[in-house]
Amino acid sequence: MKLLERLFAGMRRLPPDDVLQTRLLEVARAMALSLAYENRSEGLFVWRFQLVVPTASHPFSGCISWYMKRVRNEIYLDDPCLFENVAGMSLEEMEQRAVAVQQLQEDFKQRWLALVGPVALRGPSPRTHRSEFQLSVMKDRVEKVSPEALAELQIDLLKAQALEELCLQD
Repeated sequence: MKLLERLFAGMRRLPPDDVLQTRLLEVARAMALSLAYENRSEGLFVWRFQLVVPTASHPFSGCISWYMKRVRNEIYLDDPCLFENVAGMSLEEMEQRAVAVQQLQEDFKQRWLALVGPVALRGPSPRTHRSEFQLSVMKDRVEKVSPEALAELQIDLLKAQALEELCLQD
């Protein structure tokens, strides 16, 4: 077997985008997430959610996005969350909220990977993702977003893109 054939023998080609997106929507339905926005050509999907944290005084809600772009045989993914304004939440409740959303995101990702098979996931970059567009779409899907939550999401998007740029330079 030639060297290149051996190197690529274990690599699996990604399914077509429509299959990846259909599986994404299946996962969201199974997790009872409410589809708030879908743009298949851009690869951006946004769902509303409501989570109950056992020790919190009330449930909290927001939206989660899944913004995926294919580059050759890899998926560049950004999946931030934006919370609705939750006035009066204690520091402990905010920490529990963050943990609950991280679990939601990880569960979502693992379920999707189980349906589509092994996929090389990379973070977003300015070359693959339009973060201003993503932020605008998310902000329009949340009823009462606090300025702090919006600023936090903007910082997270910039950090993710900067990290990916550094990884690409290495």
